[in-house]
Amino acid sequence: MLCVLMLLSLLARADGFIVPGLAALYLLLKRKVRAALICAVVLAAGCGIYEAWRYHYYHALLPNTYYVKVAGPLWRRMKNAVQQLTEVASNRGLLPYLMVFPFIIIEALKKAVEGSSRFLDEVRFDILLLVAWTSNA
Repeated sequence: MLCVLMLLSLLARADGFIVPGLAALYLLLKRKVRAALICAVVLAAGCGIYEAWRYHYYHALLPNTYYVKVAGPLWRRMKNAVQQLTEVASNRGLLPYLMVFPFIIIEALKKAVEGSSRFLDEVRFDILLLVAWTSNA
């Protein structure tokens, strides 16, 4: 079922491979190597087939809207992204949600230092997704 959802995610957005890739990484971190490998192979095959079709049909690797929205050197885009994140966090109510993340990480590190568990055992998918989603914003 996860592999089917991964493939559907690829069709939904240009960056539809990110969350499925994180799911495969999460399975790998949780030492579920076989499941992670299956998901990674399905995701890679799906991406390859879809990109080949898109290139054949449109003669471009990314959707046309992507080329319109993203321009400039990487450093300028990263600076712009941080400014936008700061704006959204301070003026549109994202800050409380971002503040949850440090507390979750601190708690996981505290448990790992106390010896009650390994840090990777404390990492949940929502933590991994929060980091990736925020850095992707």
